[in-house]
Amino acid sequence: MRRKNYYELNYVTSGILLLLAIFGTTLLMFLIEPCGLGDLKAVFVSTKFLTFFLNLIPIAALTLALYFATSNVMFAGGLVVLFVTVFSIVNRSKIMIRQSPLYPYDLKLAREVMAIAGNFELKYYIMGVLGTIAFVAAFVVMLRYVRTKKLPVLVRVLGFVITIGATIFLNNTVYAKSSIYNNLHVIGNIYNQVNQFNCKGFVYAFIYNYNTVQLKAPPNYDKQLAEKLTAVTDKPQTATKPHIIMIMGEAFSEMSISDKIDFNGYDDPLAHYKKIKAESISGKTVVPNLGGGTADTEFDALTAMNTRYLRGAPYSFMLVNRDINALPTLLNNIGSNSVAIHPGHPWFYNRQNVYRNFGFSKFISLPDFEGAALKGAGYANEGSTIDRIIQVFEENLPTDKPVFDFCVTIQNHGPYNKIYNATKNFNTTADLTEDEIDALANYYVGLKDADDELNRLVEYLRGRNEPVVLMYYGDHLPGFKREVYGKLLGVTEDELSQLTMYETPYFIWQNDAAKQSTQIEQNYNKLNQKDLRITSNYLGVYLTKLLGFELSDAFEVSEKIMETAPVMLEDYYLDADGKKTPFANASTEFMKDYNLYRSWIYYNMK
Repeated sequence: MRRKNYYELNYVTSGILLLLAIFGTTLLMFLIEPCGLGDLKAVFVSTKFLTFFLNLIPIAALTLALYFATSNVMFAGGLVVLFVTVFSIVNRSKIMIRQSPLYPYDLKLAREVMAIAGNFELKYYIMGVLGTIAFVAAFVVMLRYVRTKKLPVLVRVLGFVITIGATIFLNNTVYAKSSIYNNLHVIGNIYNQVNQFNCKGFVYAFIYNYNTVQLKAPPNYDKQLAEKLTAVTDKPQTATKPHIIMIMGEAFSEMSISDKIDFNGYDDPLAHYKKIKAESISGKTVVPNLGGGTADTEFDALTAMNTRYLRGAPYSFMLVNRDINALPTLLNNIGSNSVAIHPGHPWFYNRQNVYRNFGFSKFISLPDFEGAALKGAGYANEGSTIDRIIQVFEENLPTDKPVFDFCVTIQNHGPYNKIYNATKNFNTTADLTEDEIDALANYYVGLKDADDELNRLVEYLRGRNEPVVLMYYGDHLPGFKREVYGKLLGVTEDELSQLTMYETPYFIWQNDAAKQSTQIEQNYNKLNQKDLRITSNYLGVYLTKLLGFELSDAFEVSEKIMETAPVMLEDYYLDADGKKTPFANASTEFMKDYNLYRSWIYYNMK
């Protein structure tokens, strides 16, 4: 009788190996995530290991389904280990590079996901190749020399059917249930999706987002009326058309302006900004996110749509898949030339396509900044960004078209600890830790760079004979922990309001030529609303309203809503005096315009 040249696993051994593969793969997934073991321990203990098992169950289901289908433990366990490991590494890489986890939507953007690999150091490529070779070699050897005792066909069929049925049931109940997901412990800011994925586990968070991230029609959706709002105006424009420069400053904030912070003996990082603000129209804008989500704020400002009503997607740019009559298109329609500048990868947030859909004729991105000085975490510095803004402005002077120059800066992107190797550059009475002081000190270095370059741009524009209007605002507050904000404001974490954590400054500045030709000051005085606080969806609307432009019916509806509700959140709005009104208690006349506005957003994004 011929001797076997392989080892056959019995049912007991196979069961033990399946359990080891399932538990080991789940643990490996958590270990790959970019968070500390201490955080993992805290999460597991606080949820009584519910988080661990919510990630284990889908891994177990996939492993068992493959086992019943093939009756091979080594194949089922090995394939699941490879599958989960690869996707966990991609998730970790995306978090480290983009500060954003891997969403189900990202799988539709294969090019964007693959482009992440271009940021890896050579050693990671070598490690990846060697690891893959080692895994494949071990996998082949195990398949060749280790066999699994075959299950009876009936057991395999029943096992497969039961596994798939249980998976579908759990997916439609437990894994689509917000009450479970939202009640799991999260370390750090709960609005930061990286924290959500790190603490709840990549597998569970990914599946939950797949089940729940879907755009739903608003109440009283009216398709026909919404469709009419998409048309651009054909009204003749009588207002002066100056050059417009709109800059969204990365993490630009007034965090240095605090009773618990002073700069005696140091440089004030907002010294120039304070002077510019004094000669500008200014206020606060309430943005969609804290510490990230840059594209949501620029989406709001350019489209007049409110990201808060698109929470069914991880970020609003993800929903832009066709041309939209955003601010660039509307300004082009009245004779402008719209150019976008961002010294980051063009595929971040799919900007290379979204900007085209918005009507920008040109997008200047990272490849166009080759040779620019890098600063902070390796980003193009503020100086090179302002240089490019000036260059675009001058290139458009020979033409008859005023330029709309939209720029998103990047240098002062977090995280901030050690990025500028800053020493302490401020005094404080707040009880800050050494790490918190270091992060603030480094943030202030980047803030001062932005302040210096902003002043250089303003002084350049001040001397120009062409009318220029500059709008500058922050995309979000820097990504510090809630404790830091609480300490600087002198309040507990529970007292930090939704507005406090989401307010950034904005200002609208004009050079002398613009003051003499535009009606901004007169229109501003008519509004009789000083230091107006607005949600970011009104930034473009407010600017064009002050300029006296009539661009579209949608912008006119937005202007009308802004008169009543300059701050528009998920369930309520604030008037110019800060009075809170739930939408359920709003007037019938207001709700008519509000419902039309919501219908218009859904019509554009569905």
